[in-house]
Amino acid sequence: TKEKLIEEDKNYNSAKQKFNRGVISKNELLESRLKLLTLENEAINAKTERIVNYFTLYKAVGGKL
Repeated sequence: TKEKLIEEDKNYNSAKQKFNRGVISKNELLESRLKLLTLENEAINAKTERIVNYFTLYKAVGGKL
């Protein structure tokens, strides 16, 4: 997930540069931003799930980890 996020961040920065040069439209820039935000949301959800799983495991073993 982290690798995807880094790659999409690079893609978004590239799209910003292209937009500033007038190569792509605002819609294309916004689509790139949407992809980045979607991946950021996925990364946050994965981290949240991992933390919940840790607490569930902790409770399952009676707090003896």
